[in-house]
Amino acid sequence: MSNETAKYINSRRRHKNDVAIARQVKIAKAHGLTNKDKAIKETLSFNGNWRELVDQLKLGLVKALAQQSELVSFKDNEMILSIADEHKHLLNETYQKKLELSLSEHFNQRIKLVILQKGANNSPLKQKQEERSTLMKDTEEAMLQDQFVQSLLTEFNAEIIPSSIKPNQSL
Repeated sequence: MSNETAKYINSRRRHKNDVAIARQVKIAKAHGLTNKDKAIKETLSFNGNWRELVDQLKLGLVKALAQQSELVSFKDNEMILSIADEHKHLLNETYQKKLELSLSEHFNQRIKLVILQKGANNSPLKQKQEERSTLMKDTEEAMLQDQFVQSLLTEFNAEIIPSSIKPNQSL
C-alpha cells in the first residue's frame, strides 16, 4: 500500500469518527442540550468499570476483543487496555478501529484506543467465569448439605451426577 493510499484511508477513518461524534452532538442540540447540561456530562463521565461499559456498548463481533481486555487506564481521552497473548488474534486493526469508534460515540468525543499485550487478569470475561465458578461451587455445597439430598444418598445409595447440577440463578 502506498503512503498516499494509507493517508487517504486514515483520513476516511478520522472522518467517519468525526461524523459519528457530530451526529451525537446534533442529536443532543436538537433536544436542547448543551455541554453545560447534566445529560451530556453524564454521557461523558466514566466510573472506571470496564465490564459495565462493555455491557453497555453495542459491539457485535468486536465484543470478544473488549471482553478479553482489561482496562489499564483512561485519561485525557486515551483509553489503554491490555490483552493476554493467547487472545492476540483479536488484535486486528478492524476490530480495534470499531471498538475505538464505539467508545468515541459513547463518550461523545474522540477516544484514542491503545491495546497492549501485557496480559489481562481482570477482563470482563474472566470476572464472569470466576463468578460462574463460585456460583457453581456454592450450589454444589448447598445441595450436598440439603437434608432431602442427604437422605436420598444414604437411604437409596444414590449418586449425584456433577453435570446435572445447575444453579437457580444465571449470570
